[in-house]
Amino acid sequence: MVILLISFILLTITYSIERFITIYQAGGKENNQRFVRKIQSLVQSESHSEALQACEDQKGSLANGVKAGLESLEKVKSDSSKNSDQKSLAVQQELEEAAQLELPSLSNNLIVISTLAQISTLIGLLGTVTGMITAFSALARVGAPDAVGLANGISQALVTTALGISSAALAIVLFNYFTTRIDKITYAIDEANFSILHTFKGQNA
Repeated sequence: MVILLISFILLTITYSIERFITIYQAGGKENNQRFVRKIQSLVQSESHSEALQACEDQKGSLANGVKAGLESLEKVKSDSSKNSDQKSLAVQQELEEAAQLELPSLSNNLIVISTLAQISTLIGLLGTVTGMITAFSALARVGAPDAVGLANGISQALVTTALGISSAALAIVLFNYFTTRIDKITYAIDEANFSILHTFKGQNA
């Protein structure tokens, strides 16, 4: 039980390092809010080439989502077969698809951390139960109770409980931290795309 719980802690740390690096890179070089405001200003002034260059410089999931939206905007604007409403709908669909494509890479492996948080508690509880069984077995022996067996059983119960709680707490904290970071990036993508769509509708009204 102890070895299993220690392996859970190591797995949680390993996957968390991988997620931290991925999500940090997904955020891009510049502060998300500052980048979104820059894109809003460039789109409103119809400086689309500068906006695309800003996305290239920013990098990350936010920039990828916005870049896809800007490219779809340019493609739709040159389509003379559609009216303004059809163009707006096409841009909206492209923006939503671009945002959805970025989400899987952000949330990848988070299910592993979430599962470890749940399993660690159960394994810790199982270790507690088996330790107490060992302790009571030593206590219930005929004649003099087995003091060593009793101590080992109690020790196993306490150690597995501590490791199970520690592993679960670590995984829960990290999972919540990563989901919060992902929500911020997702919100920034939605905010930038909404601004692009709103500006496009205003220009084609």
